[in-house]
Amino acid sequence: MRIARQMKALVGERHPETSPDALKKTAHYLTTQFAKLGWATNSQSFEALGGIYRNVVAIKPPSQVRTRAERPPLVIGAHYDTVSGSR
Repeated sequence: MRIARQMKALVGERHPETSPDALKKTAHYLTTQFAKLGWATNSQSFEALGGIYRNVVAIKPPSQVRTRAERPPLVIGAHYDTVSGSR
């Protein structure tokens, strides 16, 4: 099952101070998965905890051209970092 593989890929600690490499790998994984689905991806950098981090931004173009009045934008947000010590 695809969802099981995706969940397994995301299990584990991804904390900016205690597991920064895992956090970077997760950002790459998310970007890759969105791109495979045909979503346009980029990143948004921000500063926190004395470092520079990034949000993964993915945009799915509508399947048909429609006016803004017909199809408003959909925004979905989620954290992909974890607390220190997560498993």
